Amino acid sequence: MKKILCIIHTTQVTVNSLKPLTMDLLKDTTVYNFLDDSILPEINAAGEITSNVKDRFLNMVRSCKNLNPNAILIACSSIGGLKKLAQNIVDIPVIRIDEPMAKSAVEEGKIIGVCATLKSTLMPTKELLYEINKDVIIKELLIENVNDLLSQGKEDEYDAKVSSKIIDLKKEVDIVLLAQASMARVLYKVKEDKEKYKSSPLMGIKYVKALLEDE
Repeated sequence: MKKILCIIHTTQVTVNSLKPLTMDLLKDTTVYNFLDDSILPEINAAGEITSNVKDRFLNMVRSCKNLNPNAILIACSSIGGLKKLAQNIVDIPVIRIDEPMAKSAVEEGKIIGVCATLKSTLMPTKELLYEINKDVIIKELLIENVNDLLSQGKEDEYDAKVSSKIIDLKKEVDIVLLAQASMARVLYKVKEDKEKYKSSPLMGIKYVKALLEDE
């Protein structure tokens, strides 16, 4: 019997980037995507997760629940902290896509660089790392004014700017953690110490695959 996975997104970028991974790794799983692209703009405008965002997120969780899935995956780190709210209303695993990445980073390094292009992603990622190991040392880097490049079709410019920043960050830390799933696209530009750069999409989907196979 086919398994069912529901993925909650806040941007079309992760819908597009995760599709080939799920098609490749989750061949025996039906994947349903739920997207609300109003969430990130509201979080960034308010500087926090608002009650309206929580309500819309939980509405998506309830919609997922109606499909009787085997698991729910939160594809956006900015709302990863809402996992516990979701887990309160479903009795299936709710997974943050950045959890496997964060656990791996803490196991491999003491000083971790957390890089994001959205300010709203930094704090949830840092909180997740501290939850795993309160003694970890975090150096954060916010790369501003690059997200519009993707929507403008300037992918090469985005990749160049972001990869340059994370390579510089690596000189100061043990591990570089890309806080947003959408940032994984730039890793092809990293030529040295590739294993020291962590991104969530592949690690997250591999974790889901193992979980579903164990059921």
